[in-house]
Amino acid sequence: MALGVWTPSYEFLSLNDDIYFAWLAFLLGLVICLGTGSLIGLAFLTGGEGRIHNEVSILSSFIGFGFGAGVMRMTYATVLTTLL
Repeated sequence: MALGVWTPSYEFLSLNDDIYFAWLAFLLGLVICLGTGSLIGLAFLTGGEGRIHNEVSILSSFIGFGFGAGVMRMTYATVLTTLL
């Protein structure tokens, strides 16, 4: 891009203008939410049995879930625009 070889019509790596980057970020947020959500469900389904059910793993899973949901929230408008 600095040499003028490739000049896209959109702002490169912008969450609002770069459609490919927005889709990648949205799908990454979805995978993070699914993974951490399953860890939360697994921790609560075990009912305290085993090593997975401790406060640190549940807290870190909720932090990861919030991060994934935040990424999806920032990019869903661009993703919906490309679908419609």
